[in-house]
Amino acid sequence: MKITEKDIQDFIWKNRNNLNNYFNEVPPIQEKKDGHITSTLYYHILEEYMDTYKKITNMSLWGKEVSFPKEKENKIRTDLLGNLNEENGLVVCELKKSGQTERQSFTELLAYGNYVRDVFTPMSKNDIVYLLVCPMEQRIVKEAILNFLVYERNRLCVLTIPHELDRIEELRFSLWVPSFDDFQKIHNEIFAPSNICTFKITWQSIEGKWNPPKGEDTFTNDIINNYNTLSNYAAQLMEAKGIHGFVYSSSMLPQYAKNWACPNSFVISAINPYKSALSRHLIEQGCEIDACCDVDLHWLNLTVFFPSLKNHSENDNNEHNYFSDMGDNWENDLVKLAFEVINFITMTNNGVKPSLEWGIFNWGNYCNSLEEEDVFKFNMQTTGIYRELYSEYLKQKMKTDYTCNKAIVDYIYSQEEIRKFIKHQFSFYNKHSLKDEIDDKIIFFEDND
Repeated sequence: MKITEKDIQDFIWKNRNNLNNYFNEVPPIQEKKDGHITSTLYYHILEEYMDTYKKITNMSLWGKEVSFPKEKENKIRTDLLGNLNEENGLVVCELKKSGQTERQSFTELLAYGNYVRDVFTPMSKNDIVYLLVCPMEQRIVKEAILNFLVYERNRLCVLTIPHELDRIEELRFSLWVPSFDDFQKIHNEIFAPSNICTFKITWQSIEGKWNPPKGEDTFTNDIINNYNTLSNYAAQLMEAKGIHGFVYSSSMLPQYAKNWACPNSFVISAINPYKSALSRHLIEQGCEIDACCDVDLHWLNLTVFFPSLKNHSENDNNEHNYFSDMGDNWENDLVKLAFEVINFITMTNNGVKPSLEWGIFNWGNYCNSLEEEDVFKFNMQTTGIYRELYSEYLKQKMKTDYTCNKAIVDYIYSQEEIRKFIKHQFSFYNKHSLKDEIDDKIIFFEDND
């Protein structure tokens, strides 16, 4: 007798009060103590993932085939609903027995989660737990889950079930665990210098507010607080928008400021997802990691990422590069955010605005310039995945650096320490010409102009 999804659903529901008896033991995972940021990222995510799993094994289920009505729309229905015991977290479960149907499982799971969040507005990411039960055979599902865990930072647990069962009583659930290699790819995306868009705004000296009065050579606490407020506010907006990067301010030292028309600066940097996708594609095609630094978005078009575009719109994509357009538009949004921050924080009741100058770079090129010499460096803020990784880096530093006589509070916003952290990751990328590396390994965009 063939066992169906309905049979599995009924089995879970019938045994909901002692479901913890039906989980296979998770094999021990040996943690690497190599200090590499990929290891840090992997075990940081894995620790949270395992914690969610342990709580799932003891969850309370109180809903089966729960319909979510929508006015004038088809009803959607989740397989199971529940909550974590003695922990915050409403559990939404989607079950798929076949690898052929698991592609839609994650999309459906997100739809259920969105409906629940509408009911209990405003829910935070920590208020809902996504539980997916499926064979985990499809690559697209694995990549979506990795993105969900690493970048979206939602709570998720994936359980796998056997392909064939003679009797439903033999059903046992196994935890799906992402591989270490998957996280190496993520490191390549995050820390390629050319993937990080950097935008800098400078403005003129304003004594007492942004610069010391004439004749004084030190920044007062009030001035320092003003600059730190600037980067703090920018980081809050970046977090709200889900932007992964870092932001800081600096000002020329008073003895040099007189030689500059605009001695004050605000710098915002973030991962451009389109350049990140470009790096990932090149590496998958066999290119060396450090060779990806010299590639520009216009070298490829969208048919590389969506091959089916060739069926109906290959000419359109050859005649116009929508891929590079989207990458440029993403950077334009970062520029708009920077101006939004500056215009808001420097606003005064007399309507006088500072005179601004600006420039756009990638972080690698910016660091190789002379832009950061002879300046006072204020607090630096990290956001998204950079914030999480830097926090883990500091924890390891406190545990392993016995020469360190400071606390995390001394480092958390330290521009010097954060730059050291980022620079260390960039050491994996050595610039050299890409042309000899890739030859015909990638599809180039032909500029027909």
